[in-house]
Amino acid sequence: MDREDPDAVAEAAARIWYSWDTTVDLSPYDARLRAVPLLDEALSASIRSYPPITGPGADWLDLTAKNARLIVGDDDVQLASETGGPVDTDTSASRLLTVTQRVSTPDGPLPDRGMVVAVVMVHGPDGWRVSKVVPR
Repeated sequence: MDREDPDAVAEAAARIWYSWDTTVDLSPYDARLRAVPLLDEALSASIRSYPPITGPGADWLDLTAKNARLIVGDDDVQLASETGGPVDTDTSASRLLTVTQRVSTPDGPLPDRGMVVAVVMVHGPDGWRVSKVVPR
């Protein structure tokens, strides 16, 4: 992945952030931890310092009961368009993405899950880093 390409960084972060395996992950938090290498210092510290204090919720428990894997492949993250969105600068960029989670279980696939996600990035000496991930 090219750290100088904001599209590539946003898409990679979304793939990691939203790829979950309920057979090994305790919650979606584990995927966020896997995304830390692509995040800026403030977001990384926030994720590490504030793990969830409550359970992951009924949806996660249902997925766990089915031993579900939610995979976001290369073609499952697409740039979306937003009229009037922020303009890139040398140090900041925002991307609106559509993300599709492909859900599989030992009993067969479940319906795909789609969402729109805003990703905000900052540019530093080592390239682009994600500073915010917001489902919309």
